[in-house]
Amino acid sequence: LEIMRRAAIVIPDDYKAGIKNMVKEEENELSKFVLESMCENWDVAEEDRRAMCGDTGCPRWYVKIANEARIEGGPVALEQALRQATADATNGVPLRPNRVHPLWRTDHDNNVGIAAPEIEYAFEPDGEWIDLTTVHKGGLFGTDYRMLFPSDGIQGIKRFYLDSLVASRRSSASASAVPRTPAWCTANAPPVCASSATATRTRKSPSWNWN
Repeated sequence: LEIMRRAAIVIPDDYKAGIKNMVKEEENELSKFVLESMCENWDVAEEDRRAMCGDTGCPRWYVKIANEARIEGGPVALEQALRQATADATNGVPLRPNRVHPLWRTDHDNNVGIAAPEIEYAFEPDGEWIDLTTVHKGGLFGTDYRMLFPSDGIQGIKRFYLDSLVASRRSSASASAVPRTPAWCTANAPPVCASSATATRTRKSPSWNWN
């Protein structure tokens, strides 16, 4: 519950510092006003301990489990705990309840349902630990995709992100404006969603009591 709260409220320090540097260098009056408003919004959100944006996206979890880790109640208990934490955060932070049934649109107002929240599991060969990453994934009012080649590298990712913003002329001061790298893959690696890199994470010791 606490890491979901932090994911909704706290902006990473390096990103925040970058925006504040942009404020100092920006000469356009309107652009400077938008950047200053973003910084002010983040400060108010942290001070009041409330979500920085009214639309908190769709909660996701990334779970890494070391091979020797033991979970009280097993993996089923772990997933139940993550679903309960999502429901508690939706009502306690609060988060916007964006999840409904895919066919008949039933809304339980807790972001929990069929395959919701999304939980992605990965397993490591050594150790006795559990690593949890949470992110509230937004779509920035529309999503752009492009196939990236390994040779594009980090510069290619940055260029795609900036080109997409310029081409669509979209702008937003919400959390979803934080750069989220699109899924990409190479011949030797599975698809990776780099949005988890900007998420809040924590590591728990084995045999954690989830009750």
